[in-house]
Amino acid sequence: MEIKLEIKPDKKNFLLNVILFLIVINALVSFYLYLSELENQPIICIPNSGCAKVLKSEYSQIYGMSISLLGFIYFIFLFLLTLVAFVNKDFISAGVIFSFLGFIFSIYLIYLQFNVIKDYCVYCLIVDSVTIVIFLLYLITVILVNKI
Repeated sequence: MEIKLEIKPDKKNFLLNVILFLIVINALVSFYLYLSELENQPIICIPNSGCAKVLKSEYSQIYGMSISLLGFIYFIFLFLLTLVAFVNKDFISAGVIFSFLGFIFSIYLIYLQFNVIKDYCVYCLIVDSVTIVIFLLYLITVILVNKI
């Protein structure tokens, strides 16, 4: 029995490709931040930003686990989920749900940086902003799929 995978180019697949690209960027940044924590190495950051302060704050871990590591795991999971969504459009709804969780958590992390920690990490803001964009792209994708 031969399984033939046929993916036709359309708006849904284009958006899923963009989502995959953004997930890879976030996974790489998260992994870089985690490695810097693991090896206790300073990260390269723009002047006058508080990357070290944010990454070493009490909010940088959940139950002793690095948010950077959790982010990396989350993005790997979301990447795999998005790959499956190419084949089975039902998984696009799951992508919306999981990207919504990332969206909510990103809003919370941005709030912490500016209102509680009172400093910011450029890398963290990039990951958080891209996570918000991923959620919005998933919403657009699910709207397009339901119109088809």
